[in-house]
Amino acid sequence: MRRQQNNLPGLRAAAVVFLAARAAEGKIFCASSRGEVVPESNCENTKAPGTFYMIRSDQELPLGSAVPPETEMNDSFYPIDRANAMFPPDIEYGGFGKRQLDCDDGTGG
Repeated sequence: MRRQQNNLPGLRAAAVVFLAARAAEGKIFCASSRGEVVPESNCENTKAPGTFYMIRSDQELPLGSAVPPETEMNDSFYPIDRANAMFPPDIEYGGFGKRQLDCDDGTGG
């Protein structure tokens, strides 16, 4: 018997809407290694690590302004860091689908 693949278009659309809404909570900016806001084009196709960083801010940061010291700076050279800059900080990694160690023998459940 042959199995058919179900692409779940509704689920895919819901995921896109959810991620778009979450991304709208903060804006992504590009910053230099000196900690000042630069045009976003500098964070695209970065040639070397430690040159430009992607940052998330709830407030508008004009070009040339200083990045607030508490801001997390994600190196735009690395794909994982670029992805981390896109997601809001309140998302807990490893939370969904992770087993909790609540059994008496400590094996999880």
